[in-house]
Amino acid sequence: IIKIMSSTPYNYRYTIRYCFWAGEEQGLVGSSAYATTLKNNNTDVVAMLQADMIAYLTPGGAYQVDMAIRETDLTLTSLLNSITSTYVPSLLIGN
Repeated sequence: IIKIMSSTPYNYRYTIRYCFWAGEEQGLVGSSAYATTLKNNNTDVVAMLQADMIAYLTPGGAYQVDMAIRETDLTLTSLLNSITSTYVPSLLIGN
């Protein structure tokens, strides 16, 4: 998604930030600190995409992407499903 969005000539209405954290199971240290900074600076966040367990594959399983549907914007979720289907048609999409 980053590669696609970064290589398009489209001029986005909003600033897009790509943020990465590791080891969140140990206490959400990085993401929590970042969210606190955004809140303290009154930063208006329009949308976010959270990717978890990237590159995890159950032995014998198929590559798959699951989109959360609880407490999400269904329009954004549909858009991400469409992008995934267009650019990686062989990838299974689950919920």
